[in-house]
Amino acid sequence: MSNQLNYASEKLSGAMGTLVSDGPLRERLVGAFVYNLTHVPIGGVPADYRERFEKLRDEMTAVDATGDEGTVRASVDAASNEKLNKWAYEILCVYTAVEQAMGASE
Repeated sequence: MSNQLNYASEKLSGAMGTLVSDGPLRERLVGAFVYNLTHVPIGGVPADYRERFEKLRDEMTAVDATGDEGTVRASVDAASNEKLNKWAYEILCVYTAVEQAMGASE
């Protein structure tokens, strides 16, 4: 099993834990990104999910920050509820793909 795959699994598991915790979805998405998704090595994501994952990270940092809020906070705050739900779903899809790859590599 590759170190990148193992680390991607660890960080995506952390992101999922944050997503299913209490609190508003906006706050959970910011936490999932800042503390976990930003650290996922692209080489740890299965090849057929890399483009999706890169698009997710690009979208979640697309809005320029004002003040000290950061691009993730600015992007999440500017997003519609539909977009927030889509991002949460994309995180789940990438997490599932990584976990399936982990199982296949054992």
